[in-house]
Amino acid sequence: GSQRPPQQGFVSWAWWQDDAVKKELALTASQARSITRLYEDRARQMKPHSDEFQKQLEELDKMTRERTVDVATYSIQVTRVEALRTELSKTRTVMLYSIHRMLTPEQYQKLRQIRDQRRSGRGGGGAR
Repeated sequence: GSQRPPQQGFVSWAWWQDDAVKKELALTASQARSITRLYEDRARQMKPHSDEFQKQLEELDKMTRERTVDVATYSIQVTRVEALRTELSKTRTVMLYSIHRMLTPEQYQKLRQIRDQRRSGRGGGGAR
């Protein structure tokens, strides 16, 4: 099956729009708006890269299944896929850092605790 770009953290869950989390973090409306804007800007900017990543990954999967291209051609396709994956991962990591810088030290610490609880299965769904 197709893979998605690596997911560090839990940005697929819009925690800054979750009322319980907003309350626990004492996240201001202004902070939530700024985070939403940053998230949406990155999604818009990366859409062509994300689409191209999917296309190239599907091509790699096809090559893998069919096993007809030579190793050099396959290697070039792997390089294409990994370059796109790296760009998506890099911009996501920078976006997460930018989001975390919008939080106070106390909010950031509390957010890390919430994330850790969700990862360990306490506190319900959301994470992945």
